[in-house]
Amino acid sequence: MPADRFFLPVSLNTSSLSFEGEEFHHLAHVMRVRVGETIEIVNGRGELATGEVVSLDKKNAELKILSHHTEPCPEQSLILAQALTRPSSLEWIIEKGTELGVTEFWLFPGERSEKKELSPSQVHRLATMTQSALKQCGRLFLPSIVLKPALSSWQPPAGSLFFGDLSPQAPRLKGPFQNTVVFFIGPEKGFSSTETKILSEQFKAQGIRLHDNILRAETAAITALSQFYLCRS
Repeated sequence: MPADRFFLPVSLNTSSLSFEGEEFHHLAHVMRVRVGETIEIVNGRGELATGEVVSLDKKNAELKILSHHTEPCPEQSLILAQALTRPSSLEWIIEKGTELGVTEFWLFPGERSEKKELSPSQVHRLATMTQSALKQCGRLFLPSIVLKPALSSWQPPAGSLFFGDLSPQAPRLKGPFQNTVVFFIGPEKGFSSTETKILSEQFKAQGIRLHDNILRAETAAITALSQFYLCRS
């Protein structure tokens, strides 16, 4: 993947494109792309285009599209159901989760979460981070961020469901997996006994042992996703 990849949430199957706003600022003032240079554009919907910058002014850049490629949707959904953590930890989870192939982030307030909700500006920042990670890692499909209520209000999700279990007797992760895979990760202080009961008894999720040590919430999330990738391979 080239260093200069940019995000536009529009159809890329066209002869020309225009950059404005934040992504224009990134193109012109951060990456300092100039007229005549070639860049790649993704839209988070499976499309990748190559374009040549044909004009550049103070607020706008115009591109001529040179090539266009479409990738089919992934057959398997990988969902990270993450209890809310401190903003810095959550941002790290979102960024690294995007790099590791998460298709949906389900964010919900855990009983032991220090933070119970996200402001619109925080949600916007997280969405922006998925776009940046998408460009960096070479993915073509942007993961969605879904805000959900506490676990006690959910209907049991379908698919292969897992949660981190601190019990020494808990098994390690192994397949086979259904087309939808959901990992439930608790907040900094872990799931409560009530939440663990909901996961194991109502949702029929399997508790898995992620590591011999007790992991931070962000480490647990990345460990679960990495183990899934290795098991699936």
